Amino acid sequence: MFDALNRPWFLRLSFVVLLALVFYGLFRPTPFSVPFHQADKIAHVGMFMSLGILSRLIIPKVSPYVFWCVFFGLAASSEYFQHWWLPARVFSLSDVLANIVGAVLALCLIKLMIFTLAKSQAAKIPSSEPKL
Repeated sequence: MFDALNRPWFLRLSFVVLLALVFYGLFRPTPFSVPFHQADKIAHVGMFMSLGILSRLIIPKVSPYVFWCVFFGLAASSEYFQHWWLPARVFSLSDVLANIVGAVLALCLIKLMIFTLAKSQAAKIPSSEPKL
């Protein structure tokens, strides 16, 4: 497994850097210029997927139900807060949907990581059944 996952300082540093980039992207006065049509949607998906994975890895003790409810709420409401804070920025429902898609992908990848780790841990435990 990727050794950095066993290093809490690396996860925390990555989370802080990513969070700074997310806040910069969401709350800058003018939107980024996009190199191709719908490029910002890819950025929204990637941003919330990465943020969901990293934040879940550094906050594992919070109930998964509470964590994902709050995270999906933030993903859905970030565009509203952006428009409220910066009236020059336009609220976009497609950006909200891209944020939610990123959160769903983060949830799926975290579940896949948990399943893979559980399966590898089960493979390491010797069976108590006699071999024939």
